[in-house]
Amino acid sequence: MALANLSLQEKLRSQALSDPLTGLYNRRFFEQKLTEHVNNSATSTESLSLLMLDLDHFKRFNDNFGHDAGDYVLKEISAMLKRTVSDDEIACRLGGEELAVILPHSDMDEATEYADNIVTQIRTMHLEHKGLSLGQLSVSIGVSTYPEPSSDIESLVKMADKALYMAKEQGRDRVVNYRQYSEAKSPELELVESQ
Repeated sequence: MALANLSLQEKLRSQALSDPLTGLYNRRFFEQKLTEHVNNSATSTESLSLLMLDLDHFKRFNDNFGHDAGDYVLKEISAMLKRTVSDDEIACRLGGEELAVILPHSDMDEATEYADNIVTQIRTMHLEHKGLSLGQLSVSIGVSTYPEPSSDIESLVKMADKALYMAKEQGRDRVVNYRQYSEAKSPELELVESQ
């Protein structure tokens, strides 16, 4: 009875922390772990990087192939992420087609290279569902790093989001890190500040 109870508790804990469709960690776990890792990085000299991923044209994909095909793609990409992350790295599904990867011990250059590898892996996936080829898949990724340039969790997430939106603006299927974002935006910022 005690073993069955422990097993049930573990199952419920797992369900509370993971996304039922993909098996990736969920938003709740993401927020909890990001807080822990930022607090750990604050007391050490190591960087922590965050990747925000968004599957390109996913709504159109669902409209063309159906939601079951969309779910299949999410599962396959999530399985690829699970194979890619090491034991101390964390892949999460934040909702819809929005995913995130927490990379402890990674600076911006290392995280950008890691993200480029994910973009390449997804680009080379050839998935079929119910006998239909699903075409080429692609993902856009934004990268930010703590403690430099972000100084807290909120700015870490915002900077990754801004870089992600720039990746989408530049044509999708690519990685943009926050350094590239700020360099591209700085002439505009200087112009606004000088007025």
